[in-house]
Amino acid sequence: MVHDYSAGILALCAVMRDQRADIREWVDYHYLYGVDKFYIFDDDSKDPALDILQDYISNGVVHYIEHAKEFLGVEHPLQPGFDYCIKEWGPLHKWMGFIDIDEFILRPGISIPDVLERYAASAAVALNWKVFGSSGFEMRPGGVAHYTKCTPPEAYPSYFVKCIVQPRHTIRSLCVGHEFEYHPGGRVAVNVEGNSTTLKRSWSIPPAYSYLYINHYQVKSKQEFFEMKIPRGTGDGNSGPNEEYFQHIEAAATADCMPLQWPRPRTVGGG
Repeated sequence: MVHDYSAGILALCAVMRDQRADIREWVDYHYLYGVDKFYIFDDDSKDPALDILQDYISNGVVHYIEHAKEFLGVEHPLQPGFDYCIKEWGPLHKWMGFIDIDEFILRPGISIPDVLERYAASAAVALNWKVFGSSGFEMRPGGVAHYTKCTPPEAYPSYFVKCIVQPRHTIRSLCVGHEFEYHPGGRVAVNVEGNSTTLKRSWSIPPAYSYLYINHYQVKSKQEFFEMKIPRGTGDGNSGPNEEYFQHIEAAATADCMPLQWPRPRTVGGG
C-alpha cells in the first residue's frame, strides 16, 4: 500500500453526537495548531453540524460523514469509525490522532506536526490526559479556556492516554483511541518522553507532559454534564457517565492548570 501523505501530514479522526455547540471550537483550535485534515463521523446527532463547518468542508479540510451508523453499517460507530480511518484514509497522512470532541491537544506555541517529528522512529505517541472538572461553573461559561481546575499527575484519570499513530505502522484500534495494534516485529508506541515501558494498555504511568498532552474537558459545567453529556451517552455501546462520575471527577480535579492557549491565526485552506 502506498503512503503518500497527499492529504496532509496530520489528521484527526473523531466520532461526535449532539456536540454542535462544541465542534467549531475544536476544529478551529486544532487547525490553528497544524492539523491538516479532520474525519468526523456524526453518530445520529439531533442537530448535525454541517452548516457550522461548511467553510472547512468546502475547502477540503473537514470530511464530514453525517450518518455514521448507516455509512459503516454498525450500531456503535466509535471503534469501527477509527478502524475505517486507519484503513481508508491512513495512507494519505503521516500521522493520525484519535480523540474526542472534548479533548484538546496541547503544546502551546508550537505546531503539533513539528513536535511529532520527535517520534518519527516510533509507531505512535501516547498523550496523557489532564482531566478538567467544572471549575465551579454551574452554567456553560463559553469556550473551554474558562476551565482551570484539572487532575494532578498522581490522580487516576491522568493515567489515561490517547494516541497519535503513524498509520503505515498501525493495524487497528484496540480500545477507542487509547490503544492500538501495530505491525508485528516493527515499531512500537512510546510516551511523550520516548519511553515504551510506561505504556500499559490504556495508561501511561507515571504521566508525562513534557512535549504534548491532552486537556480532557470531560465534565465542563454542571449544566452541560447533566443536560447534554449524560443524555448523549457513548459511541461504543458502553454505559455512559452519571452523577457519581461527575462527583468523582470533581473530587479529583484539584490542581490549578493553565487555560487553553490559542495560537496565531491560520486561514482556512492556507498555511
